Amino acid sequence: MARPRIFAARWAIGNLVTFIIVFFIFLYADAQTKLAGSHWGWGILAFITKWYLIISLALFALTILIPLLIVLIAIIISWRQMSKRKKKKDYLDIDYELKE
Repeated sequence: MARPRIFAARWAIGNLVTFIIVFFIFLYADAQTKLAGSHWGWGILAFITKWYLIISLALFALTILIPLLIVLIAIIISWRQMSKRKKKKDYLDIDYELKE
């Protein structure tokens, strides 16, 4: 049972290190494209690394936001059910007549 947890921790650390390395590659390639007479390859490298960061960070954010959204919806639904239970009261409908 301990093996999947170790794998997940290593994957998370590796993913973080990859983000940092790709970010610095993007910064360097972007700086090289702004220089006069730079090779067109730096522009392509900057473009690819930028989109890699955008897509991978969006997927990473989704893995965090989807469970949070599910928990938030569950809390809202349970809160509404609790408030409906409090508002419900038992009433008796009685008809009566007065004798004169």
